[in-house]
Amino acid sequence: MKRFIKIKNSLFVSAYNTMKTLTRPFKFGIDFYIVSSRSCKQLNLRGVKMLCQICNKETTRTNNRQKYCLNCKKEKDNQHTRNWRKKNKEYITEYSLKWRTKNRNKWRKAQRKVYNDNKETRKRKSKEKYHNKSKIRKDAQAYAIKHKQRGDICLFCRKTKNLVFHHTDYENKQGMTLCKICHSKQHNQHKERLREYKMAMPYEVEQEIIK
Repeated sequence: MKRFIKIKNSLFVSAYNTMKTLTRPFKFGIDFYIVSSRSCKQLNLRGVKMLCQICNKETTRTNNRQKYCLNCKKEKDNQHTRNWRKKNKEYITEYSLKWRTKNRNKWRKAQRKVYNDNKETRKRKSKEKYHNKSKIRKDAQAYAIKHKQRGDICLFCRKTKNLVFHHTDYENKQGMTLCKICHSKQHNQHKERLREYKMAMPYEVEQEIIK
């Protein structure tokens, strides 16, 4: 009994239950090929035109199991990798730490290459970040310089060197004179308070604050 296997719209193969390995074509509305079921080999479809199942664009097969064009296949693989990385964050961080400790020289070389290749983008982003500061903050800083709000002594440690003006309220242009060490401590304490507050608040409230 013959078994006909559809490979493409105009291409069929039949597996014939005999030990014959030779093939012969015969007419049955469409060309079929009689092949022994035990010696039936997969057809080589490389170079045959096909339609991508995602974008429906015509492309050329590079293997027999191909379903997508090269661009869709690449995007599908990337999406699969992204989904896997989301599910396995702990494993990725642990593995990357182990790899960096064992291959420190390779990691530093790769980081140096990325740093050198992205100098222009870093400069552009830093400029955009600087120019996108809130207008209130820039006005307060200019007001402090123009009206000389910075004093001659640190309010906390009473030092008289390396002084800066720390703004406590940008809208009302109020602040205090601090040295650089006390100034950094004040900012660190403010960051810690913000971090604790964000940990306690729900996600929706945090997103509203960021906006």
